[in-house]
Amino acid sequence: MAEVRDEESERAKELRELKTLRDDGVIDESLFMEKSRQLLGLPALPAKREAPPAATPPPKKKATPAATPQPAQPASIDLTNDNEAAPPPPPPPVAQPVAAPPAAAPPAAAPPAIAALLTAARAIAQPPRGITANPAALARFPAHDRRVLEARDLHDAVDATFGQDSDDDNEEPPPPFRGSFTDWEDAKYLELLIIHGQPKNENPPAMRKFLEEFCYRAEKSVTAHVNAFNIGAYKAWRAANGGQWVRFAWVKN
Repeated sequence: MAEVRDEESERAKELRELKTLRDDGVIDESLFMEKSRQLLGLPALPAKREAPPAATPPPKKKATPAATPQPAQPASIDLTNDNEAAPPPPPPPVAQPVAAPPAAAPPAAAPPAIAALLTAARAIAQPPRGITANPAALARFPAHDRRVLEARDLHDAVDATFGQDSDDDNEEPPPPFRGSFTDWEDAKYLELLIIHGQPKNENPPAMRKFLEEFCYRAEKSVTAHVNAFNIGAYKAWRAANGGQWVRFAWVKN
């Protein structure tokens, strides 16, 4: 058991080192994604075509140096008392730093192996909803990712599930998106698995969370995607249970 924990701790350490290298610019996002997925035991992604490079912006003009400011005038002196000078101006108020919202905590008493998987999953950035309104940001994603993002934003705009009337009678809800999951979708799926459990009828809270997050995909596609994690991530779940075979439920209801 100690050897398993050492192995999982080493994996978490390697994931943190990868994230530091990416943040420092030593490795790019694609290499970070490839190495993270290898450590998590996720299947390798197909080769992706890079987006066409954006047009090179024109060089910025050099700013004209501003004129030298005039020296400040001395503070006025009270002539009624030669030994008394005007008090100095009060210091400017110090801006208080804005506290960042705390990240969602991992499950209570999560084994180290599961906590490491959750940390790695949250290290993968999620494209914001509504990104299709920013063509420049959308163009940085591969073609398949763009199709997924367009399907997600279209579903959110119509605000209805397939086969139901939307709020706008003139809008027909889009059909469910069918296609392979992206790497950032896999990361979100793994995070939901660890926190809420497997999406199945016996676990209604988890089913609701998964269908809310992947509302643009067919329900059967969402519930069946758990099989993609049976090789790599499931080994960590089994190790956290003493190496014994357990149902792929992730949390005990």
